[in-house]
Amino acid sequence: MIESKNRKAITIGLLWHSVSSDNLGVGALTESQIAICQDAAAQTKSKVNYVVFGTQGGRHYVPKNVPVTIGGRVSIKQMLFGQSKFLKDLEACDMVLDIGEGDSFTDIYGLKRYLFLIISKFAVLVKGKPLILSPQTIGPFDYWFTRKISSMLMRRCKRVYARDGLSFDYLKQCGLNENIDVAIDVAFKLPFAKFKYQKSKSDQVRVGLNVSGLLFSGGYTQNNQFGLTVDYPALIRQLLTDWTQHADYEVWLIPHVIPDALPVEDDRKAIAVLAQEFLTVKVAPCLLYTSPSPRDSCIHLV
Repeated sequence: MIESKNRKAITIGLLWHSVSSDNLGVGALTESQIAICQDAAAQTKSKVNYVVFGTQGGRHYVPKNVPVTIGGRVSIKQMLFGQSKFLKDLEACDMVLDIGEGDSFTDIYGLKRYLFLIISKFAVLVKGKPLILSPQTIGPFDYWFTRKISSMLMRRCKRVYARDGLSFDYLKQCGLNENIDVAIDVAFKLPFAKFKYQKSKSDQVRVGLNVSGLLFSGGYTQNNQFGLTVDYPALIRQLLTDWTQHADYEVWLIPHVIPDALPVEDDRKAIAVLAQEFLTVKVAPCLLYTSPSPRDSCIHLV
């Protein structure tokens, strides 16, 4: 048996992950993915290095004591001119786990975004690297050609994991059967630090609600881009109206997408509006959104 100290370290590419994204959900998926890989590596006494390929933002949550490097950005122009650092960095990977930022493997965000996602996946296959789609939301694909291309791509993956029943059923509708499976969201593995819970002085039930700034804005087009069958802002306001009428409820608004330069996506913007309307709600500690300004219940970290 080969001693573990003599084994070659495995390099795993983490495609469409991020350790700095302003979408903290993507960060949570990345930290969880690394934790899962680290546990598997510990069981086999293996060493793993990670190369992260994905969007970058203004945050920083690289896990401590884990060898993580940032790979080249996905640039179609650089690929066409043979100057792609992304392609070069792929060469060092033994395998690639692609989580699609959780729910980006679809065309509902526009064809430009879809193009980046699909070309990056095909690049992995062209390089001869095993590609696994980690548990994620997959689809829908509204165009016949995006559905066909995506199905062709997924048939060439080593494994495709859906994180929900709807996505799994959609994969079967696309004609995939042999290499698909369903698994829980990797975020359930998110590392956390235990702390002593301070019981509320009252008997109130604490209710937390994440408000999506993107849905509150109506999507990037600000005109119900995603074809919701309900009025999202009205639904959120109705929930808050009902909950704040209960004296035994303590309602908290919680952001998780906090891009300073993209107000249409910023949960804090929507929360700031709602916090002015519902004066008894509390706002979870967050990075300050300055226009309009949240009430003082939002802790100013910057």
